[in-house]
Amino acid sequence: ANTPAFLARLSSTTQSISDDTFTKIQFNTEVYDTASAYDNSSNYRFTVPSGQGGKYFIYSAVRMASSSATLTLNLRLNGSNAGFSSLKAVSGELQTITLMFSKDLSADDYLEIFLRQQSGGSLNASGDSNDQTTYFGAFKIIE
Repeated sequence: ANTPAFLARLSSTTQSISDDTFTKIQFNTEVYDTASAYDNSSNYRFTVPSGQGGKYFIYSAVRMASSSATLTLNLRLNGSNAGFSSLKAVSGELQTITLMFSKDLSADDYLEIFLRQQSGGSLNASGDSNDQTTYFGAFKIIE
């Protein structure tokens, strides 16, 4: 099995993202979490369980309100930058920025997702109660 594995999403609420500031996305609803390793209530991060180090596939997407902002999605490993994805949004359209990485992780390593938007004002990340429009997940790759 490709476990541990988790998928979390932003609930039906929105999360305000200030201009030109990396803001941690609060993926507050678990879709599944095979090892109870994702914290969806306080620090919104995945921590590799004891004895579960190895290669992991990590993915995320954030849907943003319509704007012509530049968006940067940032994967952080143990609080340090571990990967970026950038997008120049098109005004008048909802925008979804995504990232996917494969990383070697050790027990107690933790992963978080941050977003920076540069629009000149605050914008909202969109959640949805019926769909995963803004989500964060990972699973261990079978070796």
